[in-house]
Amino acid sequence: MGAPGKNGGSGVSHRTALDGLRAFAIIGVMLVHAGAPGFRSGWIGVDLFFVLSGFLITTLLAMESSASGTIAYAPFMVRRALRLMPAYFLYAAFITLLLWFWPGSVRSQHSGWNAASFTAAIWTYTINFVPQGGVWNGQDLTVHLWSLAVEQQYYLVWPLVILALHSRPAVLRAVAVVLAVATTASFVLWPEGLYKNDMLFTRGFSLVVASALALWVFHDPALVRHRLFNRALDIAGALLLLGLAAAPYAPGWPESRMHEVFIPLLVPVFAFWIARLWNLAGDGWLRRLLQARSLVYIGKISYGVYLYHEAIRVGVWFVMKPWMAHWPASLGFVVRMAVYFLVSFALAAVSYELFEKKFLRLAGRFRPARARTERGDDGGSRN
Repeated sequence: MGAPGKNGGSGVSHRTALDGLRAFAIIGVMLVHAGAPGFRSGWIGVDLFFVLSGFLITTLLAMESSASGTIAYAPFMVRRALRLMPAYFLYAAFITLLLWFWPGSVRSQHSGWNAASFTAAIWTYTINFVPQGGVWNGQDLTVHLWSLAVEQQYYLVWPLVILALHSRPAVLRAVAVVLAVATTASFVLWPEGLYKNDMLFTRGFSLVVASALALWVFHDPALVRHRLFNRALDIAGALLLLGLAAAPYAPGWPESRMHEVFIPLLVPVFAFWIARLWNLAGDGWLRRLLQARSLVYIGKISYGVYLYHEAIRVGVWFVMKPWMAHWPASLGFVVRMAVYFLVSFALAAVSYELFEKKFLRLAGRFRPARARTERGDDGGSRN
């Protein structure tokens, strides 16, 4: 992760490196959703996004509390809304139009949900409570929105916890650890089925674990400066990632089992790696890779890529697969993948440059006074 050095928390290299991490996360998610061979564990990208969000949001709030003695909750929520909601509601409007006016739309009732309550869940960030399927035949277009709902719920609750306890930092850190342990246990022990992988109190444990680590590292940055520990952590993390990549092809390893084993082990590793990128200067090969211009830009637009990629994937497969019926299967898949990636990146770039940036500039007016003088990264996951 780069050689330990002076605290890099006020510079910009850590921010570009974290954008590079976002790029790898979104690419993993896109590959697993497209069914790319060899990438069945790409869903770990969602957990990497969660860890980025939890660590960065908590660090920024801790910085604000340290500088001003308080947390400006309302401006924080305004910034979050201006960063996340415009593009999200644009996509929600697209889905709503398809749901109600697309001639091929088939709406049903399932487990107490119908088209009206499904629509309401999309617009209120509660779609993680909706069963994955059975309400609408176009539900593939919304299978990824659960994670955005979980994050939004986290943004509503976690800053209030910090606001309530920021004057007692030792208590806040202890509460964060208790919540991290409790939510991790909830995820591991929750029975397979409804709510196992899409609730703040289960899969959202990644956000809470990263938040707890962020508070401890903010209190004592030396936690990420122990060379021997960092070396051991890197080896353990590399072995875990190799195991995760191989596990889908091992007999007797259902995906639910992979979740329970690998996510709780990898989340703390991700959090420590992110803490090192944030706090330590250095010029290691991995940092240089993460700061590559192409990866940094993909990271910047990753929120839009995440929002739009499922609709693009479904559309590309729907349009291209029939006239590729006589192509070699592998060639057709590679061509569809190329179009899928190119269109997803292009649409997200247009959305970011022509639409989202307008709201980002407006969000800057609600930053704490000190942050306005710095180039700030106001959030983590896909934002």
